[in-house]
Amino acid sequence: MALADLETRKGRLPDTILLLKRASAMTPQNPAPFFGMGALLFRSGRWAEARDAFLKVEKLGTFPLNKLYLGESYLRTGELERGQAFLKEARRLDPTLPARIRK
Repeated sequence: MALADLETRKGRLPDTILLLKRASAMTPQNPAPFFGMGALLFRSGRWAEARDAFLKVEKLGTFPLNKLYLGESYLRTGELERGQAFLKEARRLDPTLPARIRK
């Protein structure tokens, strides 16, 4: 993950995504590469791709921060009901999370 962070700081989005895809293929039960990829895509405004990465994390366990990002990704792709449901669940699991993510 450190190499992916370095590539991101250098502004190499495609290289970073490729590194995270490789990491997720090597450790498919580890949610970190999927979440990292989703967060990067989210920050880049690629909402549907981010949502897909966060959905992979969702299959691996219950992570409130992932639910927050997943909910926000759904909202930004126009799936309001699903988005609200994930945001609500995220706040139920961790009341310290913000209600929404501001970009």
